[in-house]
Amino acid sequence: MQNVFRVLTLLALLLLATTCQKEAAEPVVLPAEGGEQVAFRDFTADQLYEILDAMELNINAWIDAGELNAAIGGSLLSKLAYIRSMVDAGQLDRAERTLDRSFMHYVDRLHDEGNLTDSQHQSLDDMAHGILPDEDEGSVSGPNGKAYPWKRMADGKKWITVNLDYWDGEDGDAGHFGQTWPYDGTTSEPDPGYGMLYTYDAALTACEKAFGAGWRMPGKSDWDNLILQYDPNWNMGDLSFSSSAPYENLILGGSSGFNALLGGFRSINGGYYNLGVDAIYWSGTERDAQFSWYYDFYSRSGELKRYYIGKSLGLSCRCLQD
Repeated sequence: MQNVFRVLTLLALLLLATTCQKEAAEPVVLPAEGGEQVAFRDFTADQLYEILDAMELNINAWIDAGELNAAIGGSLLSKLAYIRSMVDAGQLDRAERTLDRSFMHYVDRLHDEGNLTDSQHQSLDDMAHGILPDEDEGSVSGPNGKAYPWKRMADGKKWITVNLDYWDGEDGDAGHFGQTWPYDGTTSEPDPGYGMLYTYDAALTACEKAFGAGWRMPGKSDWDNLILQYDPNWNMGDLSFSSSAPYENLILGGSSGFNALLGGFRSINGGYYNLGVDAIYWSGTERDAQFSWYYDFYSRSGELKRYYIGKSLGLSCRCLQD
């Protein structure tokens, strides 16, 4: 009789364990943007980055508007930065668990204590579940804490609307140059408004280093597709080309909000030229081993030009996210 009781007890325990395992293995399905259902425990790295970007953008906006205490907002941003480091390290499951449990429990507590409004609490909860606001403008923060504005341009991609000026210091001085000096040759003070100038090799990795995975330097096809929105006759081939309509729309003060800045360039001999004359941007597309395509907003003719140039020159850099 005792043996029968032991067998029945063992079977009951096995059945309970099997049921728990099945329940734990099933992902929690939550609505995502556009009503599509997404398994919460199955976000990709890109989706997690989008969630973190959206949360940081909203928290910073609440702080700037005086709608959220700066110290509380800072604590939220610090926790999100910790989760972002997990995503950077490829620890996606850990990042999701921390976001769902630790971070959102903290958000719930702040709401219960009256430190977050109902709307703020709901927004963070929605974003944690993959329901992202459909934004056309915003900002992305670099590791140095600086916020870089971005705008979804007519090509549907998110472009930063200032020149990149981030350098992590890991590569010595190679490939990253301080701001250009005035064209008249004076060397007293650099103008801080135009960003840094990069060699081709340095520019290739600068965007991802600054903003994380998903951000990159635009390739030739990205530039051409953007320009095509303002000039349907823009040549998409591998030829030099120029047009006035894209210049007018994409230059600082143009209707697009792209705000190309006339930052000039750095020559291979170390001289700085054409500040206030040219806005010259790298593309991430090589023409051959020595040259890469670039895009030049040339103020003296009022045209945007495409050509190729040696990779060791210092040009400006923009970043985009698909």
